[in-house]
Amino acid sequence: QGKFHPEFERMDSFGTNRGGDCANFVSQLLHAGGLKMNDDWYYEKGTFIRHIPILNRLIKYFSPKWAVADEQYCYFSDKNNGYSEKTFQVASIDDLRELEEMGEIKPGDLLYWDYEDDGKMNHATIITNVNSGQLKYSGHTNDTYNKPIVDTLIQYYEDYGIEPKLRIVKMKDQIEIK
Repeated sequence: QGKFHPEFERMDSFGTNRGGDCANFVSQLLHAGGLKMNDDWYYEKGTFIRHIPILNRLIKYFSPKWAVADEQYCYFSDKNNGYSEKTFQVASIDDLRELEEMGEIKPGDLLYWDYEDDGKMNHATIITNVNSGQLKYSGHTNDTYNKPIVDTLIQYYEDYGIEPKLRIVKMKDQIEIK
């Protein structure tokens, strides 16, 4: 923790109301795993651009599908793009446990969080461990490494009285490089 890939920037450090680093982090992992950028899903390093709002609007150094949780979810959950097998909607801890018991979830699958139960994904993370009998995920904005999903769901309920709805995008084991 504390070290980041020099070719990428964190996107949660450039001002207020600009979002976090969650989808950017997931995109970096997918790219490091071999997914090639394309016209829809891309990033170009551009520190100077993002500090000048007018340039940031004119010169897009990243696509919304790279860095915005809901846009990324829509992109990778669309089977027509060739990345995913299916998407699971998880409304409860029991749903999550059932998917785990069925062996439907694996490391590298994408985990999205809908905090407002409106169908719009508010946070993007990635499944990083399924072998311990407890699904774990990793993510950014609030840097998280191998944190149990169930513990997080319980904590949200205890702290905020909400039960986030989850979407898990089951990624294909073999993805054709375009």
